[in-house]
Amino acid sequence: MPMLSHNLHFPEVIDNKWQILQRLGAGGFGTVYEVSEVGDEESRYAAKVQMGKDGKKVILSALQGKSSRICQLIACGSDNKVNYIIMNLTGRNLKDYKNSFRGKHLPPVDALKISIQCIEVIREVHEAGFIHRDVKPENFAVEFTGSADKIYLLDFGIARQYRFKNGSLRPARKTSLFYGTTEYASPNAFDEKELGRHDDLISWFYMVVEFYGGFLPWKPYKNNMKLCGQIKRKNFRSTKWLKNLPEEFTEIYETVIKMNYEEEPKYEIFIGKLKMILKRDHGINY
Repeated sequence: MPMLSHNLHFPEVIDNKWQILQRLGAGGFGTVYEVSEVGDEESRYAAKVQMGKDGKKVILSALQGKSSRICQLIACGSDNKVNYIIMNLTGRNLKDYKNSFRGKHLPPVDALKISIQCIEVIREVHEAGFIHRDVKPENFAVEFTGSADKIYLLDFGIARQYRFKNGSLRPARKTSLFYGTTEYASPNAFDEKELGRHDDLISWFYMVVEFYGGFLPWKPYKNNMKLCGQIKRKNFRSTKWLKNLPEEFTEIYETVIKMNYEEEPKYEIFIGKLKMILKRDHGINY
């Protein structure tokens, strides 16, 4: 059997079990496909395929049952030197969903509700002892259920365990590599520092600003890693770029940037401030 590559097409089959239907996306850590189970043409799953060792299945296995908003691990295996993970197929990712609206930002109420769900699932991942390290709109998906839309967190390809099984905090390394996506990565990632829970929340906050129609000063330079990092550092302690947003955004940001690796994030305070905007500006109790 020939060795599979990242570039798969219909009607190729992974491990004699999973029929390739279409490619959904690709990144530096693998390619994601829509697949069906051989013998069940109506079934639909997502398959992540990558070369070499993949710790994602270990992390996904550890997270199963911790949250209903983390993609479900269906199966995993290898096909020659290619590793694959089969997960439940979720809805549209939040980047595509956001870009489908006029101005490429969400309606304010949707932006706030989705932002709350995003931090709730991030908290659940943290409580399970892991940090995601690549929080961005593409790694969240929205599923429309009819009664209540549900947000899923995807792609744990570069996640890291920050707590040992006994609950103690894993010591921060003095230096690390860059992890994340330039547009949403914490300035600490650009400085190659060990990332912690607070860095996931900095990335989450950048998302929230965009969802609500705010502007990220470094966005035009997202393809220039060095310049993007410089602009992020320049704006890190400033709140001027938040001046056109509700004051709660500044309050959240000022709290997040003061946090450190060891500190337990104040998730409920951040959620409460977003709910405050919903109630005051939109008359909605959420």
